[in-house]
Amino acid sequence: AIPGRVRADARILVLVGGRGWTGERALRDLGFVPWAEERNWCIVAPSFSRGEYWMPSNGAADVLRRAVDALCRRHGVRPLPVFLFGYSAGGQLVTLLQDNPPFPVAAWGVCGCGVFPDSPRAGAPALVACGVDDAGRLEIGRDFAYRYREAGGSLLWYPARGGHELDDRALRLARAFLTTAASQAACPLWGEDDTRRILPRARIDVEFQNPLYTAEIAELWQR
Repeated sequence: AIPGRVRADARILVLVGGRGWTGERALRDLGFVPWAEERNWCIVAPSFSRGEYWMPSNGAADVLRRAVDALCRRHGVRPLPVFLFGYSAGGQLVTLLQDNPPFPVAAWGVCGCGVFPDSPRAGAPALVACGVDDAGRLEIGRDFAYRYREAGGSLLWYPARGGHELDDRALRLARAFLTTAASQAACPLWGEDDTRRILPRARIDVEFQNPLYTAEIAELWQR
C-alpha cells in the first residue's frame, strides 16, 4: 500500500496476517491502510501461503528485505528503520524477525502470537497483545513480556478481550503505539501489569512495566 504522494521520509510498515493470508487480506482485515495513508506511511504486506514461512530462516527474511529495498529505490524513500506488525502466524514471523532482523527495526507489535525467541534480547520497543481466552498463547506471551523487559527491552503487554480472533481495541492500541514509537517521544506514563494502574515508573518492578506514552494509549490499555 503506497500513499498517493510518497515523501522521502515516509516510514515503512511490514504487515503480516494470519496463516495463509494474502497481503490483500492483511491490508483489509487488520485496518492499517487509512491510518497509514493519513501519515504518509508505506505498507509492505506479503502474501506468504506455502511452507513454514513464519520461520525467517526459510526465506521470508530475505523476501522482506528485498521488498523493502525495492520500495525505497522505486519511490525515493530513505532507508529508515522499519516497523513490524503481525497477527497469529504473522506474529511469529515478526517476533523471530525482530530478534535477528534483515534491516533496522524501529518498533514492532504482534497479536495472538504463540512463538517467541527462547532467549530474548533487548531490541526495539514492542507491543504484545493476546486474547485472555487464548490460554496457551496468553501464558507464552506474558512470559516473553517479562523476559524481554528483564533483558532491557521496552514492551507494552495487552491482554485483550476474547480468544484468538482479532480484537478491534488491540488493533487500535497497536496503531497508537506505532504512531508514538515513530515520534520517538519520551514516555511519561507507565502502567503495571495485572493491576492496570498508572504509577511512577520507579514504583513498578521492571518485569511488569508498560510504556504507555500518551493518554490515548493509557485509556485503551486500561479497558
